[in-house]
Amino acid sequence: MIRVLIFLCCTFVVLAFSGCQDTTKIENPVEVIIEDGTGFPEFLVGTWRANNDNWEFVFEPDGTISSVVISLGRMRIKPGQITKIPLAQGGQGVFEPGKWMVSYDPSSRELTVKIFIKHLRMEMTNQVLEGKSTNIFIGKIDDKGSTWYVDWTGFPDYTVHTPEHPNFKLSKDMENSHGRQAALIFEKVAP
Repeated sequence: MIRVLIFLCCTFVVLAFSGCQDTTKIENPVEVIIEDGTGFPEFLVGTWRANNDNWEFVFEPDGTISSVVISLGRMRIKPGQITKIPLAQGGQGVFEPGKWMVSYDPSSRELTVKIFIKHLRMEMTNQVLEGKSTNIFIGKIDDKGSTWYVDWTGFPDYTVHTPEHPNFKLSKDMENSHGRQAALIFEKVAP
């Protein structure tokens, strides 16, 4: 049974790559905090990609994130926009971002990013994956300003609906979980 559910989740991720994206604009949810009150450092502006290629952030000169590639299906999502992605067999993936946050402390060179996906739904035939997730990235930028050493903690809250297993919970609620953790290395790949 667990193998079937894992297979279904993998199928959703693979099938999500088919088609183009349709986006619907909503309120801008990015908050930027610079600990000493100065502006966002110029060396952080640009595209940062994780060593596993599953996450990517594009930082603007004011410190906001203009887009992020998330690990679930490597979907590009923009803040303040609902992203709709066609899936195989007439299905559709929908990603609604919530409040995002960027915080930088110049004295410690620590950069923190919080990406909250308020709601996601990936539907194909009679199978649906839906839920929400919070992902927190905390780490120091190296002295050269080109590498970000990150501790990533993800708090997924997903449910799979199939005829055989309606409302099958894939993860624990955020309040009852320590989250999924990994060490990542981000490199600046474009200015």
